[in-house]
Amino acid sequence: MGGANAFANLCAQALGATPVITTATDLNHAFAVDVFAKQNDLLLTDRLLAKQLSAAVLAGQPVGFSSVFTGRDALPQPLCQDPPEGAPKFSVSFLHLMTLRPSG
Repeated sequence: MGGANAFANLCAQALGATPVITTATDLNHAFAVDVFAKQNDLLLTDRLLAKQLSAAVLAGQPVGFSSVFTGRDALPQPLCQDPPEGAPKFSVSFLHLMTLRPSG
C-alpha cells in the first residue's frame, strides 16, 4: 500500500503513456494515510479504518493523530493532535506500526 500511483506515473512517463489514477485522495490532492505510512516507514494495520479515515479527509473533517515519538515536524493537514469529538483518530506505536482506532 502507498506508492502505486507514483509507480504508475513513473511507468507512464517511461512509456510515453498517460497514467490512469482513480484514487480519490490522489485525485483531490488530499492527505493519504497509506502514503503517509510508507513515507514514514510505518505499517498500516487496519485497511477498513484507513478507508474511513480517507473518507473523513475527503469530507473535509479533521483527523486525530497521536504518537509516542517526539520531535515530529508540523503535522500535514488535516492531522491534528486535539481533534473534535467524534473525529477519526490514529496513532503510531513503539513497534512502528500505525494503528488506526475509531473515535469513541
